[in-house]
Amino acid sequence: CRISNKVREICHACDIVYSPSIDTNGSMLSGQLVHSLKNGTISIALSNQDDHNSMRPFRGGLVSYPCIIENILKLKESFHKNRVFLQFRFNMHHRNYSRIFQFIDDLCKLDLPPWGIDVSYTDNYEYNSFKNKLEYADFLKLKTDVYKYLYHMNLPVPFTLPRFIFRCKAYDPFSCKVFADGSVGLCDYMQSGDIDLNSIASKPEGLNFTYGYIKNYSPLEDR
Repeated sequence: CRISNKVREICHACDIVYSPSIDTNGSMLSGQLVHSLKNGTISIALSNQDDHNSMRPFRGGLVSYPCIIENILKLKESFHKNRVFLQFRFNMHHRNYSRIFQFIDDLCKLDLPPWGIDVSYTDNYEYNSFKNKLEYADFLKLKTDVYKYLYHMNLPVPFTLPRFIFRCKAYDPFSCKVFADGSVGLCDYMQSGDIDLNSIASKPEGLNFTYGYIKNYSPLEDR
């Protein structure tokens, strides 16, 4: 809360629009938190009750779904007053994908503040014993069906086409991406073995020299 309020003060002083957002499990929602995110978004990972309680229990195996819903309903007026949008994220896997449409219907029956929902694919990790057997291609088809259903239900559809074309930050002088191994590129998909953080720190102009073909190019000059 303190960080968000301080950033808001700085943005206000600099005439910058501040649109805060936070990802949370929803178990410790408070009026103070909602107020600090005025005109922003609170994102909560939530799925149908049985699945959620199985995948995201409290310590000791206690169920978490009822607590989250209770917190949201209790703070409904605060959401409205501070114009905070509630965004649910349904993490989809092979055991819950068939429940997504019923879950949306169940949410519609609750007296919630303004809300929307998106779906995400549950990734597999070596350290996690749970393995998602839902094929990613099937997930993408289901995601399209979910968006169609949201449109049919007159609910916000999370995917929209961008309204404007922005110049990529990779073209800006000295703008770069530092990777965990110390190598330096321009974005997540451009990693170079030629330069690293140490060489850039001692000779910053080396970045523009190595990536001159990008740093000296402007898409605005294309014909």
